[in-house]
Amino acid sequence: MLIAWGGVALQTVVASAVIGIASFINADRPGYYGPVETILGYYSLLVVILNLIPAPGLDGHTAWRVVPLLLARMRARSQVRKVLGKVSRRK
Repeated sequence: MLIAWGGVALQTVVASAVIGIASFINADRPGYYGPVETILGYYSLLVVILNLIPAPGLDGHTAWRVVPLLLARMRARSQVRKVLGKVSRRK
């Protein structure tokens, strides 16, 4: 799970940085950095979206399995806090 989400997160950070820097440098026209911005920026964001599709062979197939587990963990912690809160009030 960590590898699947880590790859997606890092690719998003790199793509956002490239797009941001290229947009700042080339505010009025693409120039020499146009292909770099397109390939490392926009294409990388497209790859992130495609990788998160929950289909076998893609990172999304593994990555999205963690979401229900995290929700169940949060619900369980909430229930434990409620029970512990009731027990501490009784004393």
